[in-house]
Amino acid sequence: MGIDQGVLGVGNILLRDEGFGVFVVRYMEEKFKLPEGTRLLDGGTSGISLLDYVKGLNRLLIIDAIKEAAPPGTLVEFSSDEIELLAPSLRMSPHQVGILDLLSILRFEGSAPKEIDFLCVIPKELSTGLGLSEELEALVPVAAKKAYEWANHA
Repeated sequence: MGIDQGVLGVGNILLRDEGFGVFVVRYMEEKFKLPEGTRLLDGGTSGISLLDYVKGLNRLLIIDAIKEAAPPGTLVEFSSDEIELLAPSLRMSPHQVGILDLLSILRFEGSAPKEIDFLCVIPKELSTGLGLSEELEALVPVAAKKAYEWANHA
């Protein structure tokens, strides 16, 4: 069986909570056995260079931090159908411009995943430094469980 779906964690771990997606994917690597045909990727700040990773997948879950009018630590889930409404929220850091560009290129080529979902968090701390804020650290297992459930709901 080939790779059919992917869980992609993105973010800059040098900006504390901005690296949330990366921390969730790393947690999943340690704690969960994903279903066959699922690819797990720490995308960091790679953006458009992830093209080959997501091209041709049927399903993709992107885990990230976004700016939104909600309290820090709030988990926000949405699909690609809603991305136009949330595009300003996704432009928090340079890699997110890359993610939006990546999705546009895939759609243009006709190789975009049929289903693209987002699991995002509102950050508390975006200063230079390593490690998540206490609030977001506590959410890593919660987000990882949601991502695991997403991966098992094919």
